[in-house]
Amino acid sequence: MADESSIGHLPDGKWEFDMSVTRVFDDMIARSIPQYDALRGLVASLARRFGADGGTVLDLGCSTGLSIEALAGKARRVVGVEISESMLDVVRTKFVSYGNVEIEALDLRHDFPEIDGVDVALAVFTLQFVPVEYRAGVVRRVFDSLAPGGAFIVAEKVLGETATTQAAFVDVYHAFKEEQGYSREEVDRKALSLEGRLVSLTPAGNEGLLRAAGFYRAECFWRWANFTAWLAIK
Repeated sequence: MADESSIGHLPDGKWEFDMSVTRVFDDMIARSIPQYDALRGLVASLARRFGADGGTVLDLGCSTGLSIEALAGKARRVVGVEISESMLDVVRTKFVSYGNVEIEALDLRHDFPEIDGVDVALAVFTLQFVPVEYRAGVVRRVFDSLAPGGAFIVAEKVLGETATTQAAFVDVYHAFKEEQGYSREEVDRKALSLEGRLVSLTPAGNEGLLRAAGFYRAECFWRWANFTAWLAIK
């Protein structure tokens, strides 16, 4: 289901991860995140390095299961968490034959899976959709769920540290999206619909959340303008 072209998709009002988005999600995210394949490859490689093969993986905001797909074949257990009903339908169907994959419907503002001894936790463009006042609690619960030496891999869209850098990042990003086939109307409509839904922090703000939760070893391993990913070790 989640394999239609996202060209021509125009949000109607505020952004929602509804069926119209779910149908085009895989194509949309591939067109909307620079160096997408490289990032996904890095996430999977680092996850394996820290025990995903033969271990337990927790994927927060698993959407259509793109990260799970890369890891489920060798993991002992994979727990995916999602709140969107249409995304849940897709990811549950995709992994219905996998005995090691569990998909839970949870709102991370209020709930967290009952799991510990996690080798690798993922939050790939997930925290940015969690209201800011709840993020510290989510990150702390990730820390608590990890086994000693476990890894938390986080990717987020970030703000520039200054108004000047932020404006530059937005300009180059919108130009990138037009290069991927989106019209200026599509770019502008999506940006408007995401206001108040996707709330970014600066890189320093995200790193502060990690440190406050107990992740004293956190390092940026990928960045493209206003997109950044970190590896944090418990």
